[in-house]
Amino acid sequence: MTGDRILVVDDDPSLRLYAQRFLGRLGFQVESCATPQQAWESLREAQGNFLLAVVDLSLRGAEGLDFGRLLQRSYPALPVLYWSGLPADGEALKHAQPGPVDFLAKPFSPRQLAQKVEQLVGAGRASDPPL
Repeated sequence: MTGDRILVVDDDPSLRLYAQRFLGRLGFQVESCATPQQAWESLREAQGNFLLAVVDLSLRGAEGLDFGRLLQRSYPALPVLYWSGLPADGEALKHAQPGPVDFLAKPFSPRQLAQKVEQLVGAGRASDPPL
């Protein structure tokens, strides 16, 4: 089941736990990390074998956008979903990132998260979330 892994990088422990529990109910293994450094270690241990990376744009002590860009350069096949509780982040992301950007504004519903994940990992994996 290594191929069904999602990496979540957020400095908010309650949101990491929420994502881990909810995405776990959808059948994914979730590796949650509080910092980009922890995320790099997880990526190295898993040899980059994740379906999706979810990155908070407002990581404390780090710039989530810079980390996401580095992820995309290092692992070009890895889709990155950005999320943030700051409305301006989503708009700024559209202008700062070339090409299509996947963004989810906090707070979000379980259904919104499931739809974004399904859109990015495909094959109907997250189509009918248990609410």
